Amino acid sequence: MGLLLSPLVAPLSAGAAELSASTAHSTDGVYQLRWSASEDAALEEASEPGFADARTLYEGPDRARLVSGRPDGTYHYRLTRRGDAVSDAVAVEVAHHDLARALLTFAVGAFVFGATTVLVLSKPEGGAGADG
Repeated sequence: MGLLLSPLVAPLSAGAAELSASTAHSTDGVYQLRWSASEDAALEEASEPGFADARTLYEGPDRARLVSGRPDGTYHYRLTRRGDAVSDAVAVEVAHHDLARALLTFAVGAFVFGATTVLVLSKPEGGAGADG
């Protein structure tokens, strides 16, 4: 009977679980991590590839996690079980759009809004719909 139960309680080894990210490069700080592992695997996040500063981001039955609100930087993720890595590490680089690009997009939008408003409010004399 011990032989039948041993596969159920054997610890996962590195690479035994698959961890993937929806993107390797995020320009808005939002991405999703998905994995396949046992229920007691924890998702860790670190700013260093060696995971010296790792913190548990999630532990539970779900198999995906939406990550948002991350500032610029490279974030490293792995699955662990009782402190041991059970998946290969995945890295996601976050690099938000710069302020100049955001302001340019806003300016173009404001111009289009203004031009549309002028066109809608200025009805030509004797134009379409005039009785005569």
